[in-house]
Amino acid sequence: MSRAVILPAPGGFVEIEEDRTVLDRLIAQIREAGVDDVTVLTRPGTDRPVKATQVLSADADSDLAHLGEIAFAQDGPLYVACADLVASQTTVAAVLSDSSRRSGVLVGSDDPSAAPVQVERGLVTGPGPGPTRLGGLAKVSAAHLARLERHWPRRSQGDAFEGVLAALHARAVPVNAYRTGGLEHRQVGSSDEAREVIAAFEAVDMDAWRLKNAVKHDDDFFATYAVSTWSPKLVKLSARLGWTPTPITWVSITLAVGAAAIFATGWSWWYAAAAALMYFSFVFDCVDGQLARYTQNFSSFGGWLDMMADRSKEFLIYAGLAAGAVAGGAPAPAAWGLAISAMATQTVRHTADTWYAVLLDTAVVRQARKRESAPPSGRAAHLGERLGSASEQVMGAHRSVLYWAKRTIVAPVGERWLLLAVAAVAFGPQVALAALLCWQLLALGYTTAGRTLRSLAARTAALRRPDRAAHRDD
Repeated sequence: MSRAVILPAPGGFVEIEEDRTVLDRLIAQIREAGVDDVTVLTRPGTDRPVKATQVLSADADSDLAHLGEIAFAQDGPLYVACADLVASQTTVAAVLSDSSRRSGVLVGSDDPSAAPVQVERGLVTGPGPGPTRLGGLAKVSAAHLARLERHWPRRSQGDAFEGVLAALHARAVPVNAYRTGGLEHRQVGSSDEAREVIAAFEAVDMDAWRLKNAVKHDDDFFATYAVSTWSPKLVKLSARLGWTPTPITWVSITLAVGAAAIFATGWSWWYAAAAALMYFSFVFDCVDGQLARYTQNFSSFGGWLDMMADRSKEFLIYAGLAAGAVAGGAPAPAAWGLAISAMATQTVRHTADTWYAVLLDTAVVRQARKRESAPPSGRAAHLGERLGSASEQVMGAHRSVLYWAKRTIVAPVGERWLLLAVAAVAFGPQVALAALLCWQLLALGYTTAGRTLRSLAARTAALRRPDRAAHRDD
């Protein structure tokens, strides 16, 4: 069960309209986002009633004590908000609707009076020079609450909200940065300021904003130009029909099964139809995530199904191509050997991709806390540092030739499917599998060499203290 605690702030009781305060508005938004258990901490002498459980709290240290009591009284994530936060419902839902096991905090650049923070790889790593600033809304996942239970802070140094973040950083917990760029949010101190912020985000065409932000800004080449140019139309149609992301995932699975079945028959004159089914399966695989972001309709099962379906669909198509090659006269050991080798290589790559990302996140958090004080030693580590800097420069040149080359050489999923479809139609299933395996091995060699060197430069281990609750796939 999820709970929300709203911390005291003078701006929470300023009126934005008759008999409605900033705090009243925030409570309603939190409930609309699906959190019914809302507790408001108030200072002694505050006699204005609110539509939530009220708990008197003398100071910031008392706020932390009450937060701890509420956090560990039952299971589920804890949401922490500041009473003076004015934000759109979309911004509030961006934090409260996240069903993953991540912890995170809302950030932005609209509030010059808010505390500045450092953000690296999408993680808030601690106090910083700006321009990114705290947004007054945070989530602590159930998995990370368990790590904090014996280390809950008792002193806030003046601000309970920042005290919670400091506790997460002290336990080396990755803190995700939630952003809703283009939608202003701010902790306010007056009615005029509150109305100004509300007017700013109400002037935004929210439907257009959600649709634009539903499409990944940094997707791969094929997905960017062959899918995302028109998939938003499917997203809007699906939303209008009342579809949720999970049925879209099942459509993608069905189309992939159909493509694999056609390949398995060995009827080469039908391979073009199988290639078309592969394309539309990939389109719907993109649409389910876009629909989830557009409608803010996320679920743990939907995310799990999407991830499992991605692997299962692809391996099923490998199997279909192998069966089709055998049906067309190819030796069974050769055809199935190619398919199984492709499956094994891709499995190794997926595993390495996952844990390399965890390693980098761990390195970012630990190095921000200055636990790794020793400089990189050895030529390999120094070369890893240079590779890391070069990689960041290339990825910073968004959609340049080098950017696309770097993204494509690693054989992303859309490009793999494109190669299989075109090669199967043009040259047959066995050639398609052989070409895919060659590209996979090239990509594996490229990523293994670069990541080994960068891992030496990172000087940290992925999950020194394994957090299985945050990384298991059920």
